Amino acid sequence: KGINLSGGQKSRISLARAVYQQDDVYLLDDPLSAVDAHVGRHIFNHVVGPSGLLSAKTRILVTHGLTYTKEAEEILVMSDGSIIERGKFDELLKQERVFSKLMEEYAKLSSEEEEDEDEAVDDIEKFTAKVLDESKDREDTLTKTPETETEEGEKKLIKKEGVEQGRVKSTVYLEYIRAASIPLFIAFLVTFAVYQGFQMLRSFWLSAWSNENDPAYPGEKMDQGARQGIYIALGLIESIGFMFSLAFLLYAGLNASKRLHAPLIRNLLRSPVLFFDTTPLGRILNRCSKDIETIDSQLPLNTLYFIMCIYSIITTLLVIVISTPLFIVVIIPLAVIYVLFLTFYVPTARQLKRLESVNRSPVFSHFGESIQGAASIRAYGRVGEFCLSSEEKVDTFIRCKYLNTVSNRWLAVRLEFIGNCVIFFAALFATFSKEWNWGVSAGLVGVSVSYALNITEVLNFAVRQISDVESNIVSVERVREYSETPNEVRHSIDR
Repeated sequence: KGINLSGGQKSRISLARAVYQQDDVYLLDDPLSAVDAHVGRHIFNHVVGPSGLLSAKTRILVTHGLTYTKEAEEILVMSDGSIIERGKFDELLKQERVFSKLMEEYAKLSSEEEEDEDEAVDDIEKFTAKVLDESKDREDTLTKTPETETEEGEKKLIKKEGVEQGRVKSTVYLEYIRAASIPLFIAFLVTFAVYQGFQMLRSFWLSAWSNENDPAYPGEKMDQGARQGIYIALGLIESIGFMFSLAFLLYAGLNASKRLHAPLIRNLLRSPVLFFDTTPLGRILNRCSKDIETIDSQLPLNTLYFIMCIYSIITTLLVIVISTPLFIVVIIPLAVIYVLFLTFYVPTARQLKRLESVNRSPVFSHFGESIQGAASIRAYGRVGEFCLSSEEKVDTFIRCKYLNTVSNRWLAVRLEFIGNCVIFFAALFATFSKEWNWGVSAGLVGVSVSYALNITEVLNFAVRQISDVESNIVSVERVREYSETPNEVRHSIDR
């Protein structure tokens, strides 16, 4: 891309690239203006001039400088888009028109600059002599520059983006919760627990209501109106708890987005030029687009679904254990297997997500650089090479994406097994509850089995959400990284 090159370096590289093409016609848009006089003269003599590398080619040099006009084979003087004079150097001087006047002014300016340069040289010589005298007194204190510094300077300025290893630090989770507001997050947990608890109570109430039609029901029957009123009240409280929990989560998510995005932009705007010289544009765009989008929309949903799954698993197991206490014996080994799957899958999914994020940045960078340099790429016939490079970067990104999808399918098969085991034992114990005289009503058994039927989906969804939360929280980690880079100046200036 050449983001670390000066104007003169870019000009020389462009000219060298053009020379290597060995074309018949060269249109040069003032490439010597970006370099100093000595370098410009050297380039003209060895490349552009009559004895240079391109002497056998047609060279059209567009320039506002008059230094090299004497050696041109033909001079075209233009004004307002049209040619007003044309000919060789000596011919144009004899005509005493625009070109002749320009040369006279140029000669006067050159003589004045030479006088100024002579005075400046005298001043510099005096100052240099003074500095040399002072330096002799301190000569013994001077030290040689360590070789390590030279080696550092020879290293590449832009380094490959690193990939974090291991678990996401707890400070990243705390950072997100603080940004979202701790009171709002606690309020969300409490109101969602109210919603989940009253949902379970409503199921038990419906079970008790259905038991009244059982001839073996020993208790007194309640008035139908009272039954309906209590059932409606439980449903209303459940709905209110759910709406309040969503409202708290919504405000918490908005807070987190604002409080993480604002420091990122503020810090980027105050970053030194060195940061932008050593950081490709794609990395910055990736954090300001994909990572912020993840924090904006995906993390709040992941949090909601994760808490929902945890509460659903707890209530399901509670209902089954209340209905069939022997189910506790089955829960322990199934929980151990479930945790083993978690410990194997979650780190894998987390690292795959990190690799996916890191390999997305080169795609953005290469695309942006190709758009900026499209004219040069097409002019030099390098479209195929850039397309191939782009395909390689996209392929690398797709590999990470594909492995992520495959790991999800691996998990789904194993969680289906655990869920089916829960359903099987819940139905088995419910079937034998009457034979073993556990005193469990038919309505309660129905609630137990109906909750167990959803456990497979809930278990699968829970692990996915655990993985998604841990994977997407990486976006907070990446945004924080660029929110804490060194600043060029302080945020405020003391007066």
